[in-house]
Amino acid sequence: MSGEYIPGQQSYTGEYMDKQKTEYEKMVSGEVYDATDASLLHDLNACKDLCWEYNQIRPTMFKERNDMLRRILGTSDEDTFINQPFYCDYGRHIHVGRRFFANFNLTILDEAPVTIGDDCFVGPNVSTPHSVTRAWNGRAPLP
Repeated sequence: MSGEYIPGQQSYTGEYMDKQKTEYEKMVSGEVYDATDASLLHDLNACKDLCWEYNQIRPTMFKERNDMLRRILGTSDEDTFINQPFYCDYGRHIHVGRRFFANFNLTILDEAPVTIGDDCFVGPNVSTPHSVTRAWNGRAPLP
């Protein structure tokens, strides 16, 4: 047995050692994380581009809009309908149920999982900033 520590492996006493969490793992679990992490910024910008593309699709092009939403969201179906404009951070953390409808100007900040059930209707100008963990100057995250 070498004396080398391997994150996530059992220690010599048989207990599991904690591996260092990535900034992504910290973010989705609601812990304080570095929002300037390169991989997080890459994913954030990729989703911004997809949202921009979605918002440029003609309102009457229902199939194309739904296809784009399926690329953005973690879970959606053929009954998902979101009026443009729509904005989110990562998209893949958003899971909507059957027959989900959102009116104009929906913003979902999905640093943590966001699940919306079946048959939900969201009015215009709604945003969900509560899923964001804020940590400046060592302050604890908001409830």
